[in-house]
Amino acid sequence: MAARRITKSAIDWAKFAERVPENQKHMFQAFKSKSDAYALKAFSLPETAPAINWASYKASAVPASLVEQFEKQYKELKIPYPSENVTPLIDAQEKQASATTEEFVKESNARIADFKKKLERWDNMIPFDQMTLDEYAENFPEIALDPLNRPSAYPHFNSHMNMNYKPDEEEAEKK
Repeated sequence: MAARRITKSAIDWAKFAERVPENQKHMFQAFKSKSDAYALKAFSLPETAPAINWASYKASAVPASLVEQFEKQYKELKIPYPSENVTPLIDAQEKQASATTEEFVKESNARIADFKKKLERWDNMIPFDQMTLDEYAENFPEIALDPLNRPSAYPHFNSHMNMNYKPDEEEAEKK
């Protein structure tokens, strides 16, 4: 009966429940109970409309032609079950999401491998409090103090350095 129409689009509630976050379980349970109530209501209805006893109406109605006209219109009435045309769109989105996810997983695995290399470097490094200045310069050449190749003034921060300082002409004349 009505079950044949509904079971084609049945939901696998166990798989659905696995994907629901803990903080949304109560909303999921409310949604499932509403869905079950709608399905129960649909299962209780007959698949076809009930038969009408047209003979009793013809006998009791004054213009019998009016009842015959209603009977003809009722028999011609066909209420189509809506066609399902969304599944191909969902399948296409699923394929696209799957491809995007696979690409993201590949990129993430590459980043993880890179981070593991960096972490291994840090694990194998001597603790900072035990390093000499030479070991620090060897491990961190880009930030280590190098007065010969990269001279700087105290406090050795770029915001305080002004290596291109040129005195004003007036100040130079005063001296």
